[in-house]
Amino acid sequence: MKIKIVPCLIAVAATALITFGLYSLCHNADLRWLLTIFGGVSLLLTIGAMFAVSLPDKRTTINVSILSGVFAGILLVIQVIFALMSSFSVPVYVILNGLLLLVWFGICYGIARAMK
Repeated sequence: MKIKIVPCLIAVAATALITFGLYSLCHNADLRWLLTIFGGVSLLLTIGAMFAVSLPDKRTTINVSILSGVFAGILLVIQVIFALMSSFSVPVYVILNGLLLLVWFGICYGIARAMK
């Protein structure tokens, strides 16, 4: 696995802008930082894998990039939904995002192992 520096920096900048938008969009001031940090990390992982990760096999790289893009979209929609809510349960938010990230990690790992 190889990480490309310039696309990685672009992914970090794009995630920072999206995360700032989520921070500004969040209606609940008490949960604003939770949404910003947790959403930022989860979006950075998926967007970073979509743009900046290169695997030895080209087909594996494409599969992981598409999977990461799909999960980045799902996570972005979930972050926006939670940001628009006036209040939400922190455990539900953390568990939902954590499970989505674990599923994403598991499928990426399965794709990388299957293509060897």
